[in-house]
Amino acid sequence: MNKKTFIFLFLVSFIVLTPFAGAKEESNLSKRVLVIREGRQIRRDIVAVEASILDGIMDVKVEARMLRERPKISNVLLVGPRIGRVYYETKRVLPPIIEEEEPYPIRIAGGLISFGEKTETKKPKGTLAKELFKIRVPVKKIIPGKRYQIWVVLESKTRGGQGGEKFKFNLDNFSSFINN
Repeated sequence: MNKKTFIFLFLVSFIVLTPFAGAKEESNLSKRVLVIREGRQIRRDIVAVEASILDGIMDVKVEARMLRERPKISNVLLVGPRIGRVYYETKRVLPPIIEEEEPYPIRIAGGLISFGEKTETKKPKGTLAKELFKIRVPVKKIIPGKRYQIWVVLESKTRGGQGGEKFKFNLDNFSSFINN
């Protein structure tokens, strides 16, 4: 077979098979299960988490906002019984987008005299840091009916050297998302 025929066949096969690869990716996105979409505010700092799971890999998109400071998301982990603390495998910085996203329901912790948390939907203000973390969930170790959490540790790039603030997000019925 000559070189021109080989190149022609390669290009034709590439053109024919490319739409099928895109269809497979779209079907994977439709199978992805949303686990949590929630925000939490402590003092003036806000962290919002959107986590979805597919085939034992959990994608956690974290948005952090701080007033008058630059946020740094230093750690994201999955915590629970029998799995301990599962750290992220990969981390990717997401660029800020111009279009508005749907606001997160944000839980606000009480002050010195706390009567519980209140939940409201509001547009957060401040400097934005947005990252995507991938966590490999040990599926066989998940116990039904137990409490699992996502912990996000937020630090300030502006005030260096101080310990980070830990935001904890409860994953309700986490085992039911794993078994699907």
